[in-house]
Amino acid sequence: MDQLVYSAEKEQEVLHQWLFQDAVEFEKEKEELKQERRELEKERRQLEWDKEDFSRKVALEEQKQEREKRLFDMKWKLLEKEAANLAKERDEFNYKVREFETSILQDSAITDKECSLLFRGVTNELALKKRYKDLMKIYHPDNIAGDTKIVQEISKQYEEMQTQFRSRY
Repeated sequence: MDQLVYSAEKEQEVLHQWLFQDAVEFEKEKEELKQERRELEKERRQLEWDKEDFSRKVALEEQKQEREKRLFDMKWKLLEKEAANLAKERDEFNYKVREFETSILQDSAITDKECSLLFRGVTNELALKKRYKDLMKIYHPDNIAGDTKIVQEISKQYEEMQTQFRSRY
């Protein structure tokens, strides 16, 4: 019986040792699970923070885009307004230029009588030539006061007077 008691005690000791090892393994697994849970919690908080950060960045980007859109719209309206003003000013300028050209043409239209006044006092061919050159310097189309029609009238009158002087001699 002693042996039986000894064997029961030994079994009980082996059982206690097995239970102890099992409890140690459970505690170890429990600690690992707690550690894993802490890490997962940490990752979850990081993901939430990243999500909030991303949401803030998206909101800021949307605000920035809205400001840029408003600025673009303002610039576009200003550009349209200035383009309209520029077109209006161009039309006014073109109208004034046409008026000026019309008045110049009306003022510069020289009749034969007026053209003969330009050569008034010319008594010989040399004086005629000198007057012609002086008039061409003034009325040549490349000059500011120049006009093609006036030059044509002057040239016509010059040729007529030159013919008159040559026929006399």
